[in-house]
Amino acid sequence: MPQVINCNSDVDILKHFTDDWAQCSARLDESGASGAWTEGMDREMGLLHEHGCTVQQLEEFLMSIKIERELSDALKLASTRDAAVYILSDANTWFIDAILRANGLRDDIKC
Repeated sequence: MPQVINCNSDVDILKHFTDDWAQCSARLDESGASGAWTEGMDREMGLLHEHGCTVQQLEEFLMSIKIERELSDALKLASTRDAAVYILSDANTWFIDAILRANGLRDDIKC
């Protein structure tokens, strides 16, 4: 199925900043299998921090993620027609917010 956004911010961040993606992925797979993905991501983000990754580096990376033009246009059109657009996610809202801000969509969507 075609996607209008090709982004899994959790995985994308870890692939970008982690030296050993295979080991990181195995730990996350284990967390996900037990229903504890969020806790696994918390652990991995802590490891990134321990290895010197800064909040600014994370934000710069997130802000480099581009939303496809078709989705951006649809969201802006919905906003001009006073349609409420919500994102329902158990993901890190800071990640989502950074991506929306970078794409000029933050004011058009409720999280």
